[in-house]
Amino acid sequence: MSYGFDCDDGWFNLIWTLSQKIEDSARQAGLEPQSNAWPEAIQVKQKMGTLRFYLDNSTEAMTALICKAEEDSTKICEICGNSVSTMRGFGVKTLCNKHEQENLLETSVIRKTPVCDGKRINMPKNEKTSTLLRQWEMMRMLTVSRYDNKQDGRWDKASEITAKLNDAGYTVSVRTVQRDLKELSEIFPIELNDKNPRDYGWRWIKDANLNIPGMSVSEALAMRLVEMHLKQLLPTAMLDGLQGVFGLAKTKLDEVEKHNNNHSKDWLNKVRVVQPGQTLLPPRVNQDIQSDIYRAVLENHQLSVSYNAAGSKEIKEYVLHPLGIIMRGSVSYLVASAWDYPDARLYALHRFSKVTILDSAAKAPNGFNLDKAIACGFADFAHRGETIQLEIRCEEWVAAYLAETPLSADQTAKEEANGWIRLTATVNDTWQLRWWLMGQGAGIEVCAPATLRAEIKAALIDAVNSYA
Repeated sequence: MSYGFDCDDGWFNLIWTLSQKIEDSARQAGLEPQSNAWPEAIQVKQKMGTLRFYLDNSTEAMTALICKAEEDSTKICEICGNSVSTMRGFGVKTLCNKHEQENLLETSVIRKTPVCDGKRINMPKNEKTSTLLRQWEMMRMLTVSRYDNKQDGRWDKASEITAKLNDAGYTVSVRTVQRDLKELSEIFPIELNDKNPRDYGWRWIKDANLNIPGMSVSEALAMRLVEMHLKQLLPTAMLDGLQGVFGLAKTKLDEVEKHNNNHSKDWLNKVRVVQPGQTLLPPRVNQDIQSDIYRAVLENHQLSVSYNAAGSKEIKEYVLHPLGIIMRGSVSYLVASAWDYPDARLYALHRFSKVTILDSAAKAPNGFNLDKAIACGFADFAHRGETIQLEIRCEEWVAAYLAETPLSADQTAKEEANGWIRLTATVNDTWQLRWWLMGQGAGIEVCAPATLRAEIKAALIDAVNSYA
């Protein structure tokens, strides 16, 4: 033991029992005594009336055992081991009535201002503030349960939260996070998964009414809009982590409306996103498949998939390199290249029947950029990936619409003698362009390119024949 013991004998049984439980946990985890992975106590001491037990090679389960013992120490006299109902000794020691009186002078604390070289030292005052901010951040990170059964859903491990806090600039140990969560769970509706000793975790209980300080009204409104309109674009792991923030945003808007007569929440009932075309119900997507696809995109992993292309009755196997996600109307698409082919294609999420995340890293085609691809008509199902000089004749109502929302920046218009308008514009050669031209019916005549004119003419003749 590197630093030894520094506490009285009253906690001997508590420490002995804890040590046995740690060894039992190590054996259950398959660890061998005397191995480098075997847990080793490096310091055992008393601090502010509570046991502190520091352990090398600690696991999540061992850390939970230590936290429980530390909590129990606040009810055991440090000197004699008798039970105490409350922590005594001015917060410096945990003592029974008898030993509190005997050690009154020893446990009394007189705080003095430190002096160095005759000058007073101003001690830092931001420790409590930093702890508070860290705990706020920690509570924001917790997943909100969507299940009534504790066996279901995701739990946040202390080790995962510790890593996120360290990434956010808070230097903290797993032990500290365990202790904080234990204390916070006594104040807030946070539940602990203690059924599986290898998978201890915390989360907000279902429908928890969160009220964590630190979110402004504008931030709360923005998060509610994200929840309403962008949830299906977020990876599942991130979405679960944001449930607490979504709940906090809702609570914040409810509170400011109730107490401050602030009607920011009403904005949610006054803003809607409407599709410009015929409304279509979204296809059903397997949530587990979507979750794995989003994870592969986020972590840049290849996918082994089973996919049924549109118009095909055969399910085929592919190895895909995920490049991004596009949501087009009510349908979400994976942007990916297959095997070693250089071209990227769209794969509708609802057509995947099986996906497996591979260890191999995904490789993007040389020069691929999602925004540039979309600008070239990729999301509109580009016909040949080229631009064309479109020339059309259209009725006045179509021309008026296109004057407000042009086909391109170089669109020009010229009025003809019969009241029709001749328009020219440089556009992407896509299937979406064809669907739009067909959708205008008799209000548009395609003049050029000649190949497109012939294609639209043939499609319209077929349509007329269908009504014959």
